[in-house]
Amino acid sequence: TLFHLFENCVANQPPHKAILWMEICAEATRNPTISQTHKRFKSVLRQSVVQLVTQAAVHGRITPSMPVEEAVNAILMITDGFFCQKATDPDFDLIHSGEQLLTLLKTILQPTSPVTDHPIISMPEHIE
Repeated sequence: TLFHLFENCVANQPPHKAILWMEICAEATRNPTISQTHKRFKSVLRQSVVQLVTQAAVHGRITPSMPVEEAVNAILMITDGFFCQKATDPDFDLIHSGEQLLTLLKTILQPTSPVTDHPIISMPEHIE
């Protein structure tokens, strides 16, 4: 489901991947080549998420609380903030914050059936 995609691509990523993402974002402010690559990546990501959210809405799995483009913008801002916290805060409470992330996604996307019976975060046995 769309929620599991966010769980796997955002919440369950190890901290070093969040740190790497922050480094890429910072370098994009200094390096025009990295900036263009970053913009292309974000554009493809945005288009992909818009397509997923649109398909889920068309099939009646969600009823977004706002227009799809606005919902996707909110989701991307929230996930960027989640990654920033994960990268910069050594005391970041992954379990609690992951549950809050799921609550926000549910509020924005308004699923028509239960999303999950388990926490959004699964603690990896090892860090990649």
